[in-house]
Amino acid sequence: MMKVKYVFLLVSFLLIGCSKDEESMSNDSSIKLSSYSIRFLAGDECLIDVYSNTDNLSLIDENPEIATGWWVNSGKSIRVKGEGVGVTSICIKDRYNPEILSKIEIISDYFEGIFKEDGDKASIVVQSNDKVIQEKIETELKTMAVARTGTLYSFSKSSKIVIIKDLQENCCSGSYDWNIDSITIKMNEMIQKYLFRRIDDSLVEIDLDLTEIYKLKYPNSFIYRVRVSLGLTNVKCGENYLLLP
Repeated sequence: MMKVKYVFLLVSFLLIGCSKDEESMSNDSSIKLSSYSIRFLAGDECLIDVYSNTDNLSLIDENPEIATGWWVNSGKSIRVKGEGVGVTSICIKDRYNPEILSKIEIISDYFEGIFKEDGDKASIVVQSNDKVIQEKIETELKTMAVARTGTLYSFSKSSKIVIIKDLQENCCSGSYDWNIDSITIKMNEMIQKYLFRRIDDSLVEIDLDLTEIYKLKYPNSFIYRVRVSLGLTNVKCGENYLLLP
């Protein structure tokens, strides 16, 4: 009888414990996500998985000019994109119970860092009706890109200063302005605007249009397009490179 009573009490305790766990789960007012914070470069995208039932959930962008979110993967994930620079959040709410919610805190950042030019990653496009001139321009640009391999760029978002150090350790500084798909560098009175593409966490491309320059250089040839994309590889500050201002 004592054994039966002991077993009965044990089972009762277990049932009470399970009941409390289930009650705790049912009263949980948060929505389960794979991540609750994001920091990325403005223009980038990130995928957040949703582990809770999403049938009754809605998304609210607190500031769509900085970041937006939308459902993907049949409503099982949220894709977030940085639309501009700033700090904001995206709220996930239950449509029928506003107390059930979660937030994704977002920092959509301005471009900065230390980068090294890599001539092997340069991309060159030349279009002309003169094949001889076209090949000559391609050779010039490829030679230039390889010769510049190792040139360092230091971008500081706080001061908007860029410092460029060439292979002979000569430094020049100026200002820069970045806007997701373009970057403008001003050195003394010279202003150069590049198209900007982020390839991955360690590589960006800045794209320069040299068409007008080569039209002047070869006025007797029909030159339609000359572009060079310079590959800039991100380097660690711990390596003994140019320091940010």
